[in-house]
Amino acid sequence: MALSIGIGVAGAIHRSEAVEAALRAYTEGQYPKAVQILQAASASEPQNSEIYLLLAKSYYEMQDFERASNRIRLQCTRHCRWR
Repeated sequence: MALSIGIGVAGAIHRSEAVEAALRAYTEGQYPKAVQILQAASASEPQNSEIYLLLAKSYYEMQDFERASNRIRLQCTRHCRWR
């Protein structure tokens, strides 16, 4: 699964330190560590959809497909306008 998140206007990236740390862990294949960081970050940044996308992708890479799909489904229930 290709990683393609966090690119904003004109390529600018604005991320919290927690998301940066989780992204490093994800990129290094340390998916459980990324999950741990992201779960903590979600409490302080509940509206940050990048956290939930990376969390779902981390679960996917861990082959925890149920949690990955549940995370996406929950996020869409909360924030998707097309529902």
